[in-house]
Amino acid sequence: MTKTASIVGGSISGLIIANLLFRSGWKVNVFEQSSRQLSDRGAGIVCHPKMIKTFSKLGINMPELGTWVEKRVYVSRDNETNRYFEYPQLVVSWNNIYSALLDKFPREHYHLGKTLNDVTTQSNHIRAVLNDTENIESDLIIGADGIRSRVRNYITHANQPEYAGYIVWRAVSNLEDVSDIRKKQFTFYMDSNQQILGYPIQRNNMQSERYNLVWYKAIDQDELDRFLVDKYGKKHDFSVPPNRTNSNLIAEMLESASTELPHFFSNLISKSKAPFVSPVYDILTDRFSTGRVVLVGDAAAVARPHVGMGVTKALLDCVALHNKLEKISNIEEALSDYSIQQHRFADQIVNASRHLGSFIQKDQHSLNNELKSEEISYIVENTADYEFAIDKISDYYPRNSS
Repeated sequence: MTKTASIVGGSISGLIIANLLFRSGWKVNVFEQSSRQLSDRGAGIVCHPKMIKTFSKLGINMPELGTWVEKRVYVSRDNETNRYFEYPQLVVSWNNIYSALLDKFPREHYHLGKTLNDVTTQSNHIRAVLNDTENIESDLIIGADGIRSRVRNYITHANQPEYAGYIVWRAVSNLEDVSDIRKKQFTFYMDSNQQILGYPIQRNNMQSERYNLVWYKAIDQDELDRFLVDKYGKKHDFSVPPNRTNSNLIAEMLESASTELPHFFSNLISKSKAPFVSPVYDILTDRFSTGRVVLVGDAAAVARPHVGMGVTKALLDCVALHNKLEKISNIEEALSDYSIQQHRFADQIVNASRHLGSFIQKDQHSLNNELKSEEISYIVENTADYEFAIDKISDYYPRNSS
């Protein structure tokens, strides 16, 4: 008898597990809350080797979707490059990954405008209540609905996103505004309570290249509320949608960029279109499954962006879940094994991201030149580095044995 899966959340993690299960003969339906197809998240995704290899098994050639960055450089406040590291790395836009995954999945099983209201357990299956009236029965429910996961609330109410103490401004500029020498580089700058980096990414559908900017700034908890109010005056729980960023905040950001950043960055930010801001959070759910309900990707755990592991972690979650379901016939047992295995993995990545993020909230002016130089090299070398997140970080945070 054909097994069935209902996937709540139609973003990247939802589409990965949907494609894996569909290719294995499952009947799969994806339910996305948005009434329109997801598009233009304006994010660049760092592709680690394991990610490239695994996507190739789904028939997706990642190098064709992105652009290679050749080295990492650090620029000083006066705009001079004072160190660099050879570090070839593939960077792909969020949109190109999403579109490639969507193209691989049958559209008749991808449903927009579907909001999860409730989950109920039946004798041999699980039921999802959508849009208050639709009852969908299946063998399991997979929560791939991100940091605001409704499925997570069915598994546990104990874990909610925690504010990291800083925000991130994101913006995209035209690559032609970038000097030739830096068009194939990850470029970094850090100072007290802030850090910024930039790198090239492919435009939607590989039409042209753009330059992605990511600027972290420490903001006290008591200041956070004003970053949660959109241009219409509506207060949001976690973050404001990108297209609704308050114009007063954008004006403040542009002024700060002109006085606090090297010209390379401030010039690109001033020319960027539609910058937006989000508070940085992390979350590690105490368990990833209960019964026939399971979490993957950001619904299960969110690491801060510094490790560059968001899509890679989602991918490895989905592969691990798929493998457990293939090897263990009892669904609840398979989900339990998956939860234990991937919780250890997520714990390590979240700790790695917290460690790298802690440097943003340091007073760099209190450090002597030697210590500041060591910290700069440490950040430039280990940001978005797979081996650091998986192996080196255990020197600071031993693996959770639970």
